[in-house]
Order: sequence, then structure tokens, then C-alpha cells
Amino acid sequence: MMKMTEEQILYEGDWLRFCRRGTFEYVRRVRGRAAAIIIAMTEDQHVVLVEQYRHSMDCSALELPAGLVGDEIVTKEETILEGAQRELLEETGYEATRMHLMNYGPASSGLSSELMYFCYAEGLVKRHEGGGDATENIIVHHAPLATIHDYLASAQARGVSIDPKIYLGLYWIGQRS
Repeated sequence: MMKMTEEQILYEGDWLRFCRRGTFEYVRRVRGRAAAIIIAMTEDQHVVLVEQYRHSMDCSALELPAGLVGDEIVTKEETILEGAQRELLEETGYEATRMHLMNYGPASSGLSSELMYFCYAEGLVKRHEGGGDATENIIVHHAPLATIHDYLASAQARGVSIDPKIYLGLYWIGQRS
């Protein structure tokens, strides 16, 4: 059995805490309890995706709508589904009449303590154009489900990074069909 040593905090910023325990280094979230990942499809069978520049990768990424739950004072007590609804509306302009928790698990268990909660949004109603908050410049995409693999390949050919969580979202769409 491995002996556990005390956790050392190497650095703490506004959003992340860098830690070491023995020879293992990892990060913990300072703000937010988890990440809500939203799988949303319109009535005309288009998967709602978002594109935004990711500084950590120095390129744009195509992703499922997502965001931290409980990361601000006003959202500290929100549930996972409330956070998912808030992020979907903020990023895409859609409101879901029904939101279901599908599954959850670690984002990267060797690197981070962050958990991802996959939520399925149904009955989408367009409320505004989306685009995220003042710090984000989000482009909303509507990828046809029937040709989504071609859509993703085309985006990747343009130099856009494709978040693999999209493929997990497609799995859940298949399970709901």
C-alpha cells in the first residue's frame, strides 16, 4: 500500500491550486465545484457546439457547451443542472425545457480533481444569440447530426482543435434515440 504524504501547495491563483504530494503533482479547482458539459440538439437534428479561443492551446477549440458550476458568489449554491442551464443559455442563447444528468467522471484523473457532469438538454428554445460573457468570444455552431463527422473533420482541417468530449456527447445522443 502506498504511503500518503501531506499535500503541499506549490502555487494558488484565482482559479487553480497547484499541489504536490510526494512525487505527484496535480491541480485542484479553487473556484467551482465541477464542470457541466451540455449535450444539446435542436428539433431539426443539429448538435449545438461552441467555438472559442483557448489560451492554454493557443488555438480555437470546437466543444460542447460547458462551464463551471458554483464558480461565482451568485452561483455558489446552484445545482449541477442549474449550472448546466445557466451555461447553455450564456454560451449558446438556448434555454432547455428539460435537462437530464446523464453521467459524470473525472476530467483528467492524473492531473486534476475536477469532475465533469454530462447533461442532456431537450426542448431547446432560442432566447438570444449567445456568445458567452464579457471575457469570452464564443461562436455558436449548429452541426447536422447526419454529417457531423464531416463537419468536425472540416473544422479540424481549418486548424480548429476538436474536443473529444463531443464524441462522448454523440454516444449519449445515440443512447437517447
